[in-house]
Amino acid sequence: MAKSEVRSMEEFIIKKDKKLYLKNNKAYFFDVVKLVEAMAKRSQVSTATIQDALELVAKDENSKERTASRIKSFLRGNDDEIIGLNTVRLLGLAYGGNEMAFLEEVEIETITQALMEKENNRCSAQIKEIYRMLYEILYEIDESCNYNFVPGKETESIDAFAYYEKRIDAVRNLANTKFLDKRQIRQQLIQIIDETEVFVKSYSIPGVVTRWKELNKRIKYFDAVYDICAENYKLYKAVCNREVTIDNLILLKFDFLPTERDFEERAKYFANIVQKVDDDNLQYSYEKVFRNELLVTLEKVFEHDFPDLFMKE
Repeated sequence: MAKSEVRSMEEFIIKKDKKLYLKNNKAYFFDVVKLVEAMAKRSQVSTATIQDALELVAKDENSKERTASRIKSFLRGNDDEIIGLNTVRLLGLAYGGNEMAFLEEVEIETITQALMEKENNRCSAQIKEIYRMLYEILYEIDESCNYNFVPGKETESIDAFAYYEKRIDAVRNLANTKFLDKRQIRQQLIQIIDETEVFVKSYSIPGVVTRWKELNKRIKYFDAVYDICAENYKLYKAVCNREVTIDNLILLKFDFLPTERDFEERAKYFANIVQKVDDDNLQYSYEKVFRNELLVTLEKVFEHDFPDLFMKE
């Protein structure tokens, strides 16, 4: 192969993926790399030599110069350049001895399945991106002092409420735009985002909506009802009996009333955490323990709403 032709080949930006053609209810893959290898082997990579090769297999009146020029442009990676199926068949005759040399016929069902898989992968990646954004917001509960401050900027007069509202709106905008054509997924994501916003603006622990508590009952172990019952049983009973009122308005009420079994399981839960913290010298605060459980809850919510993301291979 001449040095000039070698340099010419090195200039090519080879399309590594195969090109797909659909014609007469049939599908064909065009193996671009295989074609380039055949051209290089015969030292026919210039526009002139491609033209000569085409004229040997198609002796019609139409000039092959333009076709050869388009082929070379396509192989160099020009996305605006298109070569048709008939041209690929001519290349097969010219460089492979038969028109199917660089074409592979495939079932339409196979193509459909591959396209669906590609779309599902794209969709999954975007759902994971929304999960990441919400995860990062929830992760900041401790260092933001329950979203009262912007982490790292406590001494600055920054409106933390507006800051986190903007963060949540950014996630909501992503869901609304990326899943415009997938209403069910969009609605599921918006629900999770709305539920996250409820928590952020509750300024309380556990502060999550009922659905999250149902998906991870351990998050309920952080509810104040347990501490009130243990430290002031008289107040606990008064609240249960709706006796904490003023002008007939109930001032305090519990979201739920734990059973004796709930108390036992909660005690075991915190005992295990204390043991792990002591054994591993983790030095976790109560707030950090809650944050970790909150993030587990978020994962359970996504696993419930999008089980396919969590399917084991």
